Amino acid sequence: MTDYSFLTNPNLPDEKIIHAVVSPQYPQVISALKELDVISITVKSCENVLYPLRNHTDMLFSYLGSGAFAVERSQTALLNDLDCMGLRCLSESIELKPDYPFDIPLNNCIIGQYFICKSANTPEILKQGKTVIDVKQGYAKCSCVPVDENSLITDDLSIYNAAINFGLDALFVRKGYIRLDGFDTGFIGGCCGKLSKDMLAFFGDITKHPDYAQINSFLRERNVYPQGLFDGELIDIGSVIPITQHS
Repeated sequence: MTDYSFLTNPNLPDEKIIHAVVSPQYPQVISALKELDVISITVKSCENVLYPLRNHTDMLFSYLGSGAFAVERSQTALLNDLDCMGLRCLSESIELKPDYPFDIPLNNCIIGQYFICKSANTPEILKQGKTVIDVKQGYAKCSCVPVDENSLITDDLSIYNAAINFGLDALFVRKGYIRLDGFDTGFIGGCCGKLSKDMLAFFGDITKHPDYAQINSFLRERNVYPQGLFDGELIDIGSVIPITQHS
């Protein structure tokens, strides 16, 4: 068994990742991750969430760093899997409801010391020890791409403005050009995830995004490189959330 350590900083591995929490809905994603020696741990479909989002990791699971996490109360199998790996659950009693904003308690984005969320609808236990950036957009994780501890990409103007006000480097890209079945468009944060310190994986062909040149430049300035895991349109899968990496 490969030795692994838990990510200290959520979303931002220091080494190549080993385990990630993902949706079971997209076999092509799981296959692509397997080819990169990433082990997928899947969420379970949650009937408390609107149908197109029932399998989205960023709706049902929040990794809080250093082995701590929170899950929606339906995720008993995921809870057991992570418990067996030595992670610790800070909350397993969060119950989502289909209507916004009662579906967003776990949909936060942690970047370094900052916790981006719609604060009024986010449990206090998740925010402990972080500087909260309160935003209007409840789907914060869906809308953010963590790049490093000081940088992000977003397709939401309220998040962009709030990040800039807190001194973060941010790139704003236009919304759209990402498939999310049941909705007009998906979100930039839902179609990607970091698989190592210098690799940001996209689920689909990121070069087809109209703002690819800006995205590529922003990433490369920070020694991060975009990698499409398969051909075709970008797909919002609810993100891939890394939890362990090589020791």
